[in-house]
Amino acid sequence: MNRSFLLVVIPALLVLAGYIGAFHYLGIAPSYFRLIAAAVGFAAAAWWVRRRAARKAKPGGR
Repeated sequence: MNRSFLLVVIPALLVLAGYIGAFHYLGIAPSYFRLIAAAVGFAAAAWWVRRRAARKAKPGGR
């Protein structure tokens, strides 16, 4: 896995854990729909960038 990708994913997961932990500590139910939507959006963007980079790396590909 690309090291720069991990440099983004690991802090994002730590922020996610802190978000859930802080709201749980305060007694507020976090909005899991927003978390899931953000995760799906991030995964879709990562998939699109990876696909686009692979297409550019092909010799003679358009």
